Amino acid sequence: MIKKKLTAIFIVSLLLLFGCKIDGKVSYNMQGLEGVNIELKPEVFDALSVLTDKNGVFAFNDLTNGNYVITPSLEGYIFEPSSQNITINNFPFSNLTFIAKKQYDDSIKLIFTGDIMLERNVKKMIDAQWTSSDLSQRYSFPFLKIADYLKSGDLTFGNLESIISDKGEKKVPWPFCCSFRAETDAMYGLLFAGFDVVSTANNHSADYGKDAFIDSLYRLDQAGLTYCGGGTTKEKAHSPAIFNVKNTKIAYLAYTNVGNTWWDKEDIKSNVAWLDAESLKTDIYNAIPQADIIIVSMHFGVEYQTEPNNSQKELAQLAIDSGASLVIGHHPHVTQPVEAYKNGYIAYSLGNFVFDQSNEDTHRGLVIEAEIVNNQIVNLKAVDILINEFYQPEIVSAY
Repeated sequence: MIKKKLTAIFIVSLLLLFGCKIDGKVSYNMQGLEGVNIELKPEVFDALSVLTDKNGVFAFNDLTNGNYVITPSLEGYIFEPSSQNITINNFPFSNLTFIAKKQYDDSIKLIFTGDIMLERNVKKMIDAQWTSSDLSQRYSFPFLKIADYLKSGDLTFGNLESIISDKGEKKVPWPFCCSFRAETDAMYGLLFAGFDVVSTANNHSADYGKDAFIDSLYRLDQAGLTYCGGGTTKEKAHSPAIFNVKNTKIAYLAYTNVGNTWWDKEDIKSNVAWLDAESLKTDIYNAIPQADIIIVSMHFGVEYQTEPNNSQKELAQLAIDSGASLVIGHHPHVTQPVEAYKNGYIAYSLGNFVFDQSNEDTHRGLVIEAEIVNNQIVNLKAVDILINEFYQPEIVSAY
């Protein structure tokens, strides 16, 4: 009896000397959830915090006797229970359990990418690297590193910088530049990557003339890939592409104010939506009764400039003031700031997504994630991507 008492006293003494432990696990869909912040609040001292590991496990060591409140938190999740009260009295407290649930079960995830160009050196790289005998799928190559991520969106958008056609004759947009026309098999790459909608309004829309542009729109239609910013008539070019996702109607409008001197001669602006203040206000006004969320894509700004100019700011802010929720910009081929403005958001330039330019800054781009709940954007996240030596975008980080 005396020996048992001495053993118990010895164990208690060790616990008092080295402290006690609290541990547990956070689960989501029966799997451990990594990155949950676990706050431990004692009665007297400042709170402590740790993050759950890849298995959802957390632990606090060397704790003294007393009462503690343990609270988990992670953006986008709620927890059951929301907190737990623990009393330590000489012995450890193990196997606490928290169950995580998505805060918004009906949330909608929209993904937006920058410039996609599937011609020139991108095509040469595809031809050099593709080893399968099935050549019809070779345009999946640029998207192999990122397709799974793009498909995670309820809707995924990109700016199609190269028409997809075998029609027309090459126009020279301006000296020392380039004309883009991807071959017809390139459509497979966009479908493989999970794109749902693309902008066809940019300075390369008419590189091979009006007939090639219209043919590209026809091929997008045939492939079941929705487009905005272009049409067989001016009215259609200025009409929104509208999706109904989880009973939320989302409209996409697209414009460019970068074109070419010969566009007026061939009446290209009857088929490509031209960006000006009056058209912008009118089109958004007409879209408001049709949609809960309005997204506006703008091909504007100055190439290789990392800050938006006054014209970009005025047009983007006008879109939000007129009723849009989000403006997505491109053309500079480098990234520009993302900012909140009044009740909306503006991403002035996402930079390149699939492109073959040599300047190091043009290898870095942004992907935007927007989360919609109850017809509002409740969260916006910018994801850094890097275009590798094979012209494939890869995710670097998110902030």
